[in-house]
Amino acid sequence: MTRGCPVATVALEASAESPQVRTACDDAYRSWLRQLTTKFEEWGVTRAEQRAVAALSMLEGALLLCRVQRGLTPLQTVADQLVELLTAARTEES
Repeated sequence: MTRGCPVATVALEASAESPQVRTACDDAYRSWLRQLTTKFEEWGVTRAEQRAVAALSMLEGALLLCRVQRGLTPLQTVADQLVELLTAARTEES
């Protein structure tokens, strides 16, 4: 992901005005989702594509909260929750 500037910031601010920006943001999100889905599948996570959407949404939201709160607590909280969710998702089929 980008440093210091989540794609969400750009997407929310400029994508309505610019089809090119909207496309660039969509391309970035689709790329990240493909990568996350692939990695989750490799880890044996069930419903990998849906979990990738949830993970990316959680991370982007956490990055925005970190900026507003000027701290890393939201990102640490999301990281902890993702570990729990993905671990549980790996054991669902077991």
